[in-house]
Formats: sequence, structure tokens, C-alpha cells
Amino acid sequence: NSFDPSSIRCFVAVFNPFLMGGLLLIKILIPIFMFSLVYAYIVQINRSDMKLIESLLHLFSDFLSIHFFHLVQDSGSWLDIGSSLSHFIIVEGTSLFLTILIHFSKLVININIATKISSD
Repeated sequence: NSFDPSSIRCFVAVFNPFLMGGLLLIKILIPIFMFSLVYAYIVQINRSDMKLIESLLHLFSDFLSIHFFHLVQDSGSWLDIGSSLSHFIIVEGTSLFLTILIHFSKLVININIATKISSD
């Protein structure tokens, strides 16, 4: 489980939920960020159009959002209602987060290539 706080107990001597939550968030975001960097680098090497890739990402995210929107419940137990709303909000947040991450990765890759060109 990625959200298990026992993996970060060696870094925190005193129980501090905000620090531990931040470390867990960093632990989860580092592999995602590395994947987006590799993805942006491959797109740049292949000279693919980034706008096309982003449009496909938005298309798939919108299909997934529509699917979860139709699964949102307004009747039943509070657990069912909350779970369906949580799934929809997570999908919407993920699509926004991926878009921001791709733009940030593109910026990091462009800075890295510009420094290599200027040093040569």
C-alpha cells in the first residue's frame, strides 16, 4: 500500500501528520513525475505534435469523466453517494493534474535541452 505511513517512520522521529502526509505525497508523486519526463522526452525525440498528444489525453479523460458522471448516485446509503462522488472528483482532478504535469515536464525537458545546446 503506497499510503502506509510505516514506510516514512524512519524519517520522522515525532508524530507529525502534516509532515508525514507531505512525505507520502512526495513518495507517490516522484514516480509519476519521472514517467511524465520520460514521456515528454520520447515525444520530443520522435518529433510528435504535443498538442495532438494532449488532445488525446483530454479525449480519454473526458470519456472517463462522463462514465463516472453517469455512475454518480443521489440515493442510497451515504457511503454509496460519497463513493460515487469521490470517484468522479478523483477522475476530474486526475485529468487536470496530468495536464499540468505534462506542461511542467515539457518545460523541464526544454530547459535541459537548452542548457546542453548552450554548453556545446
